Amino acid sequence: VRSAWTGLSIEHADFVEIEPLSRDDAARLATDKASGLTPAESQELAELCGGLPLAVLIAAAQIKSRPKLSVREYLDRLADPDRGIAELAAGQRSMAAILEYSYQCLTAEQSQLVQALGLLPNVTVTLDVITGATAGEECELNSEAIRRTTALLDELFELNLVEQTNRDGYRLHDVLYRFARMKASEAAQARRDQVILNGCLVYAVRIDRAVEAIGFVDQDGTVPAESNRDALSVLETTRDGALAMAESACRARLWDRAATVAGVLMQALRHLSHWDDLKIGRAHV
Repeated sequence: VRSAWTGLSIEHADFVEIEPLSRDDAARLATDKASGLTPAESQELAELCGGLPLAVLIAAAQIKSRPKLSVREYLDRLADPDRGIAELAAGQRSMAAILEYSYQCLTAEQSQLVQALGLLPNVTVTLDVITGATAGEECELNSEAIRRTTALLDELFELNLVEQTNRDGYRLHDVLYRFARMKASEAAQARRDQVILNGCLVYAVRIDRAVEAIGFVDQDGTVPAESNRDALSVLETTRDGALAMAESACRARLWDRAATVAGVLMQALRHLSHWDDLKIGRAHV
């Protein structure tokens, strides 16, 4: 997250992007701060903090300052997508407070998009899913809506609040995702439900179109269609997000939309031979 410093002249400053630490380096940083951590615990802490040095230091300081604390229980609480951000606090340092400072500088549209990303799965999410999820009751995927969503995502990317993992895919850093979940919980229930409803619908359409594109060019079913490779790739990259979206709909008691996603998801899982996930998908219907 890029901090905003007031009172400093940046006219001739050079900006340097600082990437998160590798998992091993972040684990070493955690162990330096809290020497009682086991190698496995420091590795897990590093992963949960996504390599963010400040998050690692805050979490390690929390563990060090509380010798009676169960590290296992703390890491479980830290991993909670809905309440984990509250665990990144030690003394006067808090990741939520730091992120809140940047969040308060966002426009209304930008903050609403951050909230929506917190309601979508914590995986790489494609532009069409994000656009549809934030489109309101109409859930229209027209060119203007896609253009506006792209512009907003570009703005968040420039603010280091979203990662662009590929040409058409975006995701939040794990720590930012927990913060976005917290901010989403402050939004009106109707808006939260609408994002989940729309997200389920776009995932269902995306999967259904890919399934329809799978086939053969001959009547005997021996020559696969050229579209199969791309369709299977879409199903593979969409599977985890769609499953998580169905689970979100279940938690929100949006049963009809959860069943819609689960239904098309089962078709996709058959093509991909993910039988364990298929059992999970059936449980959502």
